[in-house]
Order: sequence, then structure tokens, then C-alpha cells
Amino acid sequence: MRGLHLIFDGNNTSYRANAVTELYTKQGERTSAIIGTLNITHATMENLTKELKMPIKEVIYAWDMGHSPRRTSVFPEYKGNRKKTFTPEDSEWMEEFIHQANVLHENLPMLGIKSYRKKGWEGDDIVLGIVEEIDRKSPEDISVIISTDEDFHQLISPSTHVYSPIKKILFTLDNYKELTGIDHENFLTYKILKGDSSDGIPGIPGIGEKTAKTLVNTYGSLDTLLEAGEELKKSKRTAKIFTHEGLSILDRNNKLINLRDYVDLSEIQEDISELLEDEPVVDEKATKAFLMRYQLTSILVKFKSWIEVFSEAVDNFYE
Repeated sequence: MRGLHLIFDGNNTSYRANAVTELYTKQGERTSAIIGTLNITHATMENLTKELKMPIKEVIYAWDMGHSPRRTSVFPEYKGNRKKTFTPEDSEWMEEFIHQANVLHENLPMLGIKSYRKKGWEGDDIVLGIVEEIDRKSPEDISVIISTDEDFHQLISPSTHVYSPIKKILFTLDNYKELTGIDHENFLTYKILKGDSSDGIPGIPGIGEKTAKTLVNTYGSLDTLLEAGEELKKSKRTAKIFTHEGLSILDRNNKLINLRDYVDLSEIQEDISELLEDEPVVDEKATKAFLMRYQLTSILVKFKSWIEVFSEAVDNFYE
């Protein structure tokens, strides 16, 4: 049976959920990320089943567990923008978030959801490994990456889509240019030129989103753009691409952002293969106890209908 494999960016999903609401148990234990992540997962499963008119066969969460040593060796300041000085309140918020992320990773399997992380590995790289393994094992199926992280757009293919749970937009090869204003094949060039502020990766000085889009729409790939050096050097702004600094930035950003060409998956390949072979099970008794433990009454009152979405996905896995 042809179906969907939903791959959630765990940190992206739970972090955003934790920032949206202020929910605590009566004992003062924060639950914003926990209930938010469960609600996002449930709603996304329902939405994508309807939009793509295909059954869900598998749900997987991929988590960050530290920064990539390879990326920090290429660029020591990688994600350095996140190492700001926290106030005591900021530190407490982050500690509460990390605790909830750990709780989710450990307990999502009771809903038939697979969850994976490995020390020194980022979720982006794990998602790459999962998508490639699904393509090998189930080429007729569709993988959908759920994240607001633009980096995943490079993985879009005939068998892989990216879904933003905030905007409720599904990015595919067919609608990519309509939604973004650039051809999908030029996404990496666009990203390498402008950098990634969320990860603290600077782009070419003076080249932001608008200019980067204009460049890739005019010249296409990075190779073609570099071949147009004589023309682009006439502009003070685009001439910066061809300086020693500019060319070094392009090379560095390609190594940091480009997943398929620079991520060596050999260390986790066996883990991912086993993860996809794992047989999911929904444990209703354990799930009810978990919901009661964290006082998630809004889910408990509709538990019978709520759990059906997860049970159906598990049933589809075995068909």
C-alpha cells in the first residue's frame, strides 16, 4: 500500500510549541512543549492525510543532540548567535524546554511514533538519512518533512515534500517556484549567497533575500553565476562575490548548508535502517497514564477519538 512517512523536526516543533503558550501542572511543572507538540502532531497527521489523500504509514521524530562537529570545525562561530547571555529567567525557560524535549523523546513511542537522536548529530542530518533510507526501501511512498526550517527545502524531490505546520503550506517540486519565487534547483545557491541568520551563518555582505533571489533567477546555478563574473563585477554589491572573502564565504556556506554533498551518514546508517524496521505499537493504557501524569485534560476528555489517528497510522504500517 502506497502511503506517507511523516518526519518531524523535533526541536523545531517542540521549541515553537513551548513558546506559544504558558501551561503548567498544578505542581508548577511546565507542559507547554509537551501538549503543544502532541497537538501539532495530531493536527498535522489529519491535515496531510486529507491534503494528499493518502494514508499515513509511519511517523518519526528526529532530534538535535548537540552541534555537528564537522560544521563547527568548518566554522567555529556556527550557531554562535544562540550562545547569548541568558537571564536567570531565560535559563529556567531553556531548562524546562530541554526537560520536556527529553520527556517527548522517551514517550512518543507509546503513540506508535518513532523517535531518534544521537549525541553530536543534528536533526537536519538525521532527517536526510531517514529520507534517503525511505527512498531506498519504499520508493513508491511519499516522505513529508514537518518543519519551519528552510534548510529542508533542499531535500524536496518527487518523493519528498516539506510542510510548514505554522503556515500550513506544503512545498513540493510542482508548486515550489509559485510559493518561493525561485526554481527549486537554485535553492542551495540562493541560501549559500544570503547565508542563514538562524544558524549564525553570514552570507555575502550586502546580499540579502531579495538580491539573492534576483541573482539565481537571472543566472541559475552557482557555477553559472560564477561564470558571469565580468558582468557582476560591474556592480559594487555583486562584485563582493568575487573577492577572496566572498569566494571563501561561498565555499564555507556550501559545506555548512549543503546536506547531500557533505553529510557522511555512515555512523548512523544502521541505526536508521533499524528505526524504519521497528514495529510501532500504540499503548493506550500507558498513554492515558502519561496524559494524567502531565494533567493534559484537554486531550483526555476526547481520548477515544484522539487516539484513533495514531492507531490508524500503526495499522497502516503493517498493511
